[in-house]
Amino acid sequence: MPSVLIAAASGRALAASARRAGYAPVVADFFGDEDTIEAARAHVRLPDGLSRGMDDTLLDALASLAADEESCGVVWGTGFEDRPHLLAKIARRWPLIGKHAGDRRAIKDPLCAQRACARTAAFRIRKHRAPARRMSAVGSGSASAAPAAAISGPPAITMS
Repeated sequence: MPSVLIAAASGRALAASARRAGYAPVVADFFGDEDTIEAARAHVRLPDGLSRGMDDTLLDALASLAADEESCGVVWGTGFEDRPHLLAKIARRWPLIGKHAGDRRAIKDPLCAQRACARTAAFRIRKHRAPARRMSAVGSGSASAAPAAAISGPPAITMS
């Protein structure tokens, strides 16, 4: 069974998914909970992760996990939101599976993401008002006769 390195604040879901896909997950995370340990072939708990966040100690943890494995690469999860430099260091040693550090950096930059969406027409935001509902007149069995404008609501945003 081929192995996959997993680096995340919590590697539990990624480990379970890798196991279901036929891979042997080897995990470095902050928690090392029972479910992660059960799903993983090997595990390293990153010390003080919640107070420090991901740092270069992850590289040592991944190296120790990879020492006895023929890994196909690193799947990274949460914990890298503000650490593209760490993803770049990981990518110099192992293949990244999924998005690369530059992709993550670009999508976190709102102007870059906006330009990419505009270029690809991925999202076209269009404002419109929800149609007003007609209310029956007072005395015709209706509990309320509020004017339609009062219940039409704020403009809705749709993606097309």
